[in-house]
Order: sequence, then structure tokens, then C-alpha cells
Amino acid sequence: MVEEALSHGGLRHYEYQNLSTQPSKVTDEHGQVILYHWDAAGRLAEQTFPDGTRRQYTYNAYGKVTSFTDELGRTTRYDYAEPLHLLTRKQLPDGSELHYRYDNTHLQVSDIINQKGEIYHIGYTPTGLMSEEIGFDNAKTTYAYDRKGQLAAKCEFGNEHDSEPLVTHYLRDPMGRVLIKVLPDGTKDRYHYDEFGQLQQILDDQNNVLAWEYNQNGQLTAEHQSWATMRHYYDDDTGQLRASKLPDGQMIDYRHIDGQLRGMTLDDNPIAAFNYDNGGRVRERRQGNGLVNRYQYDHLGRLTEHLLREGFEDNPQTLWQQHYGYQADGELTTISGSNAREYQYDPIGQLISAGDPQAKADEHHAYHVETFQYDVAGNRISGEGTVDNAATGNRLSFFGDRHFEYDRFGNLIAERRGTEHKLLTTYEYDCRHRLIKHVSPNGRVSTYTYDPFNRRTSKTVDGKTIEFIWQGSKLIVECSDKDTVWRSYLYEPGTFRPLALVEGNAKKNQKIRTYWYQNDHLGTPHSLTDSLGGLVYSCSYNAYGQVQTETQHQQEERGLRVETNLRFQGQYADEETGLFYNLNRYYDPALGGI
Repeated sequence: MVEEALSHGGLRHYEYQNLSTQPSKVTDEHGQVILYHWDAAGRLAEQTFPDGTRRQYTYNAYGKVTSFTDELGRTTRYDYAEPLHLLTRKQLPDGSELHYRYDNTHLQVSDIINQKGEIYHIGYTPTGLMSEEIGFDNAKTTYAYDRKGQLAAKCEFGNEHDSEPLVTHYLRDPMGRVLIKVLPDGTKDRYHYDEFGQLQQILDDQNNVLAWEYNQNGQLTAEHQSWATMRHYYDDDTGQLRASKLPDGQMIDYRHIDGQLRGMTLDDNPIAAFNYDNGGRVRERRQGNGLVNRYQYDHLGRLTEHLLREGFEDNPQTLWQQHYGYQADGELTTISGSNAREYQYDPIGQLISAGDPQAKADEHHAYHVETFQYDVAGNRISGEGTVDNAATGNRLSFFGDRHFEYDRFGNLIAERRGTEHKLLTTYEYDCRHRLIKHVSPNGRVSTYTYDPFNRRTSKTVDGKTIEFIWQGSKLIVECSDKDTVWRSYLYEPGTFRPLALVEGNAKKNQKIRTYWYQNDHLGTPHSLTDSLGGLVYSCSYNAYGQVQTETQHQQEERGLRVETNLRFQGQYADEETGLFYNLNRYYDPALGGI
């Protein structure tokens, strides 16, 4: 192959040396060149990128990679055991090491020893299926299988191996599909399938129903969650999604040209229009309120510039801009312009500092420099001005003045703060280790419910309940029981990047207000703008996503308050706990983890 025509219209060219079938030079659709050098055995020895940086590889006589040197000259080394040449040691650029051991029967990994000497153990059945795992925190889980090798039971002991386990049973049909999942508390999830084997319904013991419908091509046409339904419509010729109906009846229409999404509308009102470069990357996103986001990329495809401008004036004003710089291995090092930042990393790529080069030392509102420390296994152990303990098995026991207690499964159950640790926050979990109750030091109680996919379906705080409706794994609607709150979230298709927040229930003839998200390079919202492009909400974050400043604009005089709970992509901020719900776990931005 010497030329490849890409789906977005670009051309990629390949050149070869001698009679090799492996390319020595690849020129992409932007004219950028990557050079490849192969050794005598046909193994990749070196890559040279358009900016002149290189990656290098060495091998042993058996073709195993023995070293990898990245663009910054940092080398990772690999050792193998003879005669089977299984990886036994990995040495990271900082000198720390991971070790591996194998079982004698199947030659599968049986032990992983981390940089702290902690062991992750894996046991196997005689047929090679995983029968036991004991984590770095000594939490033990065992697995049992039926005669077909299908999972029949899971037993969770936690780090108390002699305790009664939490047992989950799986009952299957002759095709191997799960029909009933019997949970440790005795409740059951029942699964139903259509004649084509597609999941059609899940029913729990409380008669909560999840259901799905499909067209003749197997495409999802409806998602039912309790009382709410989301419907999808496809183009007959291309099979591409052309419309989705929200639970309140509003219709999202999608316009595609040559396979690319070019526009989105909500009930015929423009939400976004997209233009792309020759590489298929978004070059411009024009919002329905007249604002335009423009993007530029470097020769390696990395974002280098993001401008937010007014779009309908002869001399458009730049409202927000950022320029991005990277070190040779691709890590972000500088953001200049709005919310400027500088980042530094250790030899294995962990963030060790984040600073605002424009902040003055006496400006209390801004972090001048954030610094971070980690134990040898990569667990964060220190915040600014604190010296904290090393996390054992990834269970941090204290951080600053915060002291943590865990159950045997590793779930955080208590946090103590303040003088003599008198400020107590407690956490309760169900048998699936999902947070169901939070009690703050002042006695404030919050409760949470979930569906079988761990999607949170409601939260109740101070007696007020908010329900959550999902489109797959994306939050699409949050609403109160009396519809005093109804927010719909629109995203760029195929991503968790939010496009718009829509307030109001169309079925109840409520006034519909649309606000457009302005996101940073990570897809994290930094502001909301109204239908005229005016700023209504803005915020700033520290390096791990904790909100540092929040500002309400304009709406105060109108009697409106607009805010967003969306944070890093896929995260939802809970004011009552300070945590971000992240589908299968909760994230603590103050710790940079959970």
C-alpha cells in the first residue's frame, strides 16, 4: 500500500526501503512525516516524529522488548525469565520496579509485586479461569464457574478472609446469558432478551424497570427508565443517528454530511454547527447563541489554541482564549491566556506542581503554586504544606487534618476532622458497594439510589429528591418530584463533552431556557452563556478539578440562578458531600481520587 484515502477526504502516503513490507516513511494528510527504522529482524527500533523527537526500542534474541526510551530520553526496562521468556521485572524511569510471578500450570500471572512490596495475587482453576484474587489491600474475592466455564458465583471477603463473604449468584439460560442475578442481600435482578439475543428488560424486586427497543438493524430505538423514555431515529440510507427525543418531548436533530456531524438543533433551534480540518478534527464549533469556538492543532494532532469569539459581528471580540504548550512526550506544560497554568511532572509522568504564572503572592483568591507528592506506588500522599502517611494498599489513612476509616472491602465509612477529630462524617453502602447514605458533621442526611448498571437514579437531601435519567452512561435529565427543577443535558455525540444545558419541561409547558457550555481542553465546563451569548456563570478549578472560584453573572438581577454540576467529563458534583459522582465510583477532588 502506497496511498490511503481516509474517510474525511485526506490522503496518507507510505514509502518503503528495499523490499521491506514495513513503511519507512509515512506522510499524513497534513503533510507531516513520521520516520520508522526497523532492525534486521523486522522489529521497530526507532520512530522519529515531525518535531524531531524519537522513541527507541531494544529487543533480546527472542524478540522481547528489553527497553523503551521515550521522547524525553526516559528509559523503561524489561527483564524476562528463561526458558519461557515471561516478563519478571519492569523498571520505570525513576528506578522503581514492578515484579511478576507466574503459576506453573498455565503460565498466567499469579503475583504482581508493586514498588512498595505489596502483592496482588491471582489464582486459577485447573482449566485456567481466575478463581481468586487478593488485592494490594489484601481484599479477597473468589469466583466459581459452571460446567461451561461461565461465572456462577462471586464471593467477596474483603481483607477479613475468615468473615462471611458477600455472595452474588448468576443464573443463566442455555445460551449462557444471565437470567437472574441474586445479590448478597437476597434481592434479584431479572434479565429478559428478545428473539435476537438483545437485552430487552431488567426488572428488580422493587418493580423498577429498565427496558430497550431496537429496529430491524439492531440499532437502539428506545431507552425506558421508570417513567421516562428516550427515543432514537436513524437515517434509512446511512444508518446514522438523525434524531433523538428527550423524555419531555423535545427533539434533537442531527445533520451529517459525508459521515461527519455538521449540525444539531433542539426543536428546530440551533444548538451547534461543526466544521472540521482535513484530519477530521473539529476546527470550529458555532453555537446557537452566536458564539464560536475555534481550535488549532500542531503537527502531532495536539490542541495548541482554543479561541471563544463572538460570531456575528464584523469585528468579533475574543471573549476567552488559551494556548497550549507540551513537553516532548506530549504532557501539557503550559496554558497561556485565560486561566494560565504551568505544569511540572516527575520522571514517570506524575504531576508534581501546577502554578498560575500570573498570580501574585499576595492574591489569596488564586493558588500561586500547587505541589503534589506520591508514594512509590503512585498514590498521592501530600497536599500543600502537609506531610502525610503513605497509603497502604491504596487506602489513605489521613491527608492533612482528614482521617479516614474503611470497611473490610475498602469503602470509606468515616472521616474525622477538626479538634480531637470531633467532626465526623459517615458513609453507608449497599451490598454492591454503592454509596447509599451520607451523614455530615451537622447531622445533615443524604441518601442515594441506583439502577442495576450503577447509574444513580435519585438523591434525597434535606427531604428534597432529585431524579436522574440516563442515555446509556450519560446523564440526560435531572428533575425534582414536582418538576420545579428540570434540566436536560446535551452532549457532543460519542463524548461526555457537554454542549448545552436546557432548563424547563416542555410537556408541562414550562418556559424553555437554553444555556451553552464553554469547556476547556479537557472538556470541563468553565462557563455558561445564555441565548444572547452573555456570560451567566463561570468558575475556575485547581489541578485535580476542585472548584476554586464561582461567579454568577447577570441572572441575579433577573431573579434567576443558573449553575452547573458537571465537572470533569462524566462527573457530577454533589454539594452535600463535596464528592463528584462518576458512575461506578465517587471522586474526591481535594484528594485527586477516592
